[in-house]
Amino acid sequence: MRFIVFSYILSFIFLEFALPQLFSPLVLLAGEEVDLFKVNSVWHGTMAQANPMLSYPVILSIKKRKDNAFEGVTWYPTLGNGLILVMGRIEGKGNLTFSEDKVLYAEVYDNDQTVVAGPKYTAKLENTVLKGTGEVREYIDQNTQKKIKLSEPVKLAFSLKLIK
Repeated sequence: MRFIVFSYILSFIFLEFALPQLFSPLVLLAGEEVDLFKVNSVWHGTMAQANPMLSYPVILSIKKRKDNAFEGVTWYPTLGNGLILVMGRIEGKGNLTFSEDKVLYAEVYDNDQTVVAGPKYTAKLENTVLKGTGEVREYIDQNTQKKIKLSEPVKLAFSLKLIK
């Protein structure tokens, strides 16, 4: 009887922990991790900022990739439909850095929140979720194209899930 219970427990542990790992997108194949941060991958989630406290949806799409460098766009549908050019680098072990370098498109209305170029981020890829933080110390004014330095940086945090 003890053997049957022990077999049941081992089977449960295998099904609960080991089996899902075999089908995880980060399975090791021939000693290498599957690259989730590839061209045409799409990540969807939320960006939160402090001071003022705001939260808004964001979508990151990877458009180009060369070795560890990548280029893409972030889209903020509720911030003036903002579209920003992203440049970044994969640092290894799931760590990345990137910045939002240039506003490609944004609708700006009276006193509305809008997107700005300039934020810099660090992130960690955990399975199919990209989590990170960033800050805006300066940004480029869309009307004058001049850099504006902030007296205090705006802190940002995000969580994005791979959807494609």
